[in-house]
Amino acid sequence: MDTSRIWTYDDLVRLPDDGKRHEILDGDLVVSPSPTRAHQLTVGRLFLLLKQRLYERRMAHVFVAPFDAILSQQRVVVPDLMVIRREREAIVHERGVEGPPDLAIEVMSARPSIDRVRKFRIYAKAGVAEYWLVDPIGRTIEVYLLDDGTYHLVGYYGRGEVVESALFDVSITIDEAFEQFPG
Repeated sequence: MDTSRIWTYDDLVRLPDDGKRHEILDGDLVVSPSPTRAHQLTVGRLFLLLKQRLYERRMAHVFVAPFDAILSQQRVVVPDLMVIRREREAIVHERGVEGPPDLAIEVMSARPSIDRVRKFRIYAKAGVAEYWLVDPIGRTIEVYLLDDGTYHLVGYYGRGEVVESALFDVSITIDEAFEQFPG
């Protein structure tokens, strides 16, 4: 692959559907394999919990990957989950969210450095107000809030604790976020 090429959203939509996640991070095409079982179970649980607590109270829309967040022509990300306040629903279009979501959630799996470093910086630069980093193996959630263009850790939650969103009137216990079927 030509590493000197600057990829754009227009290039992305022309790619064939190969079942992988394609994102553009500062003009670089990043292709990720299908997520792990733990990743998918965690995304599913968080989606259900957020939908129950935000969407059904008509506070926000909750989207699950794959759904693009088009931050610019050279920054197109696919957060595992994103939340858009009702007042900002005009940024939601058929092709994806055009602009920064209010809350982006990444469940880390194969390459945590992408979520922890590259996307962390891209989300902050784009103005994503709240960012959650979720570790499905360690069963932890880190909550970051954007302040003056920089993310600040506002909570690190582990077993038995309650995760509280910095922006939304919502809380989730770690135990329910990572609840699995018995046996």
